Amino acid sequence: MEAEVKDNISPSEGNVQQVQADHITLEQGGIGRAEARFIDLGEGGIGMAFSENITIKEGGVGIAFADTVKIETGTVAFAAAGEISGNAHILFDVRAAVLFGLITGAVVGLIKALAGKRAA
Repeated sequence: MEAEVKDNISPSEGNVQQVQADHITLEQGGIGRAEARFIDLGEGGIGMAFSENITIKEGGVGIAFADTVKIETGTVAFAAAGEISGNAHILFDVRAAVLFGLITGAVVGLIKALAGKRAA
């Protein structure tokens, strides 16, 4: 199921593959990809969300790209947001991704350097 709306959309239950709107309100169910200025999420879930403002009451988002993410009780796997507030359960954010990349690069570089010395 796919839907494109220019103003507001509020799927109550069920799943929607992709939604583009000014304001999305989701109480239950799921959206694969959501693009809106405002996203309000109740107990549902969104795979990937692009928004200025995301509010999560009890739901979850896989990947959130937003200016502001407000979480009452919910989870976000990866968040790229200017501001994150509330009872946030975020598994991976931009700072963690940068730190992970730096550490991984240093470890791989060290292993290659040590392996190169042994071969010589």
